[in-house]
Amino acid sequence: MPSEKNKECLILIPAPDQKREGGSGAPLGRVSAEIQVMAERLKNYRGSWERLLGLKGEALEKAIAANRSVLSSPTLPAMERYAGTLVDGIGFATMTDAGKKFLLENVRFVSAVFGLVHPTGPIPDYRLRMERLSAARHWKEMLAKELEGKYVIDLLPQTYRKAVDYAKGIAVEFVVVKDGKEVPAGPGGQTIKGRFVRFLCQNKVSDAKHFVDFSEDGFQWDWLVFLKRIR
Repeated sequence: MPSEKNKECLILIPAPDQKREGGSGAPLGRVSAEIQVMAERLKNYRGSWERLLGLKGEALEKAIAANRSVLSSPTLPAMERYAGTLVDGIGFATMTDAGKKFLLENVRFVSAVFGLVHPTGPIPDYRLRMERLSAARHWKEMLAKELEGKYVIDLLPQTYRKAVDYAKGIAVEFVVVKDGKEVPAGPGGQTIKGRFVRFLCQNKVSDAKHFVDFSEDGFQWDWLVFLKRIR
């Protein structure tokens, strides 16, 4: 089991939509009551899957099958299951041993089906965003308990932030300037978000005062912008 010594800081990132298929780990079987509720919502869903998941064709059929067997499918550790530019930006395999240790102790995925997920936690293939099936409302009380007493570095999109509640922490936004206006970095911002997570882990950053040391691809921490946003 990974060390849980450093519990003061938790870095929250969204569970990516993109996932690797398959797996050789044992199915989850018995799970917490909160996960069981979400698994039942998926298994018993009778509405439009296309509208729910935003998929079509073969991708949709695979996602439906995965969702209906989420507790009986093979698993992979979360860092292997989750894919895409955010995870690529983190580059876990090429991190130092100290960086990997910090990540395992302090980074958590936030998932619509599984709540707060440890990087080594066993995860089956599934597809669901936090804004669907009332997932954010379902998880909010439970996640508030898990985050109690922690300093949270919140790297979540707005839809995922509706599922979390914490007393101490900072929400980080990645923005670009277009036509003199600040706008969200959008899908392309996932890579830089991953690079930021890597920076935090490689440098064991657990306090916002060190964010100013990050500089990559034109992105830098700006306290003036941050303070203007929270007024």
